[in-house]
Amino acid sequence: MLSTSTSNISEHDKAFVRISNYFVMHRGKGSALSSADADALDTWIQDGHAWMDILQAIDTAFAKLRTPPSTIRSCGRFLPTDAQLDELLDPNILAAAFGQQQAVEMEKTRIVGAVEDPCADALRHLVEAADDTHSTIARAAYLELRQDILERQAEGPLSPETIAIFDEALALVALEKLPRAQREAIEARIDAEAVAMRTRTLLELVGAAADLNYPRLGRLHTP
Repeated sequence: MLSTSTSNISEHDKAFVRISNYFVMHRGKGSALSSADADALDTWIQDGHAWMDILQAIDTAFAKLRTPPSTIRSCGRFLPTDAQLDELLDPNILAAAFGQQQAVEMEKTRIVGAVEDPCADALRHLVEAADDTHSTIARAAYLELRQDILERQAEGPLSPETIAIFDEALALVALEKLPRAQREAIEARIDAEAVAMRTRTLLELVGAAADLNYPRLGRLHTP
């Protein structure tokens, strides 16, 4: 995997490092993106694609393509289109969506035992976990991911697929905050695993090292 140290770098560069690491981990070979892939990823971020949406596109590509993608550019077809992004940012649509959300929330208060929004559940968990933890790294990761989710929500509703990768997103945020030696040891362990086991290894090792508590965050309502 690439180096995940993100001290004193921009939010753009943080997103670039997280996404690059995630793709290389899934690909299972090589330790860096090609220059063409790096340019494509840089363009996606500059175009306004949230880093969690790009993680979701990578997950979708590896799940749906018959041949696992060898370039991050192959995952681009699963990103929201420009028209979809424009629609999410349209003030009229956002206002209508906000009104609909208010109506939904009012309806929920009338229904005993109404099912909660999994994204709201995840945000609540992140706040509670930050309050409960004694780990400064875990607390910083919880609060940073929460802020990223809130900023992404301001652009429009998150898809179920994006919500489903909150655990992986939390692990990536926490990984970059670990001491360098510990971080590099975890990266080496992940690289040594079979590709199919790498996500699980990422969650387990970073969870143990940073004392994370992620009970399936966005998947709280998944059977």
